[in-house]
Amino acid sequence: MRSLGLDYDSLRGINPGLIQTSITPFGQTGSYRDYKAYHLNTYHSGLGYVTPGNAPSLDKEPLKTGGFVGEYAAGLTAAVAIMAALYWKGKTGRGQFIDISKQEALINLQRVRAVTYPNSGKVFTRLAVVSGTGGLIECKDGYVFIASIMGRSLVNVILIFGLTVLLMLVLSGIVKHAGLIAPLLIPFGALMIRWLLLHFLYRHRVFLKV
Repeated sequence: MRSLGLDYDSLRGINPGLIQTSITPFGQTGSYRDYKAYHLNTYHSGLGYVTPGNAPSLDKEPLKTGGFVGEYAAGLTAAVAIMAALYWKGKTGRGQFIDISKQEALINLQRVRAVTYPNSGKVFTRLAVVSGTGGLIECKDGYVFIASIMGRSLVNVILIFGLTVLLMLVLSGIVKHAGLIAPLLIPFGALMIRWLLLHFLYRHRVFLKV
């Protein structure tokens, strides 16, 4: 862009209110700024070390979640930053250059875990991800990963599968996340193909990754 005279520093002299956004694997600054990367590279540089969550062991390599989560996260980060820049422009009349690093956007998805090591020395792995995740469910043709079962979604799963006792525990506050859910779904998942289970649970507002 600079060689074409289309970089931010060149254009803001013409339009001080210009908002320009760059989305690259590792951002415009730093030692990795000239590195190229595919989605698989950026995903595992920022998030992949903890997926799939609640894995049975570390014997196998980490897995990327379905779709292009890394691209979505970077796009969402950029969209929020642009909205903030538009607000600032409305207040001051001045634009901004927004530098989005895909790796940084993905690390932000693990922001709690990212600061745990420097503060307490604890290292998180994909063996035990303590969050609203239900873990891996084996189906006839592969696996699905229960990405988030918290709040209403958790109650929906319990109602769907008739887990009355666990529902009482959730409502009483004794069980606050889905760590106990996955073992209860294993027999059900073994009878279905992935997309059938996915469609069935989506209809009940329970979200999975395939």
